[in-house]
Amino acid sequence: MSDKLTDFEVDILKALRKHKNRNTAEQFFMDEYYNNLQEDVTLSHFRETLILLEDGEYIKKIATTFNDELGYYEIAPEGLRYLKNLDLKN
Repeated sequence: MSDKLTDFEVDILKALRKHKNRNTAEQFFMDEYYNNLQEDVTLSHFRETLILLEDGEYIKKIATTFNDELGYYEIAPEGLRYLKNLDLKN
């Protein structure tokens, strides 16, 4: 994955960071995030984006069930570092 993430990828990281900062035992359900997107994004494109973020170690899949489309995710240390560096640039 390149060092520069798309705005869409950054939005996913920000949502995961916001959830992490709430310090709740509740896991981040990516299906709910996808279903509430204001943008017109196909499920296949969204899945590809998640795979790229996982491959870059920005996010980590933590749980799924057989009928979940996407599952539960958390932001990984690399994702937090990326957002921190992005915040420093702005």
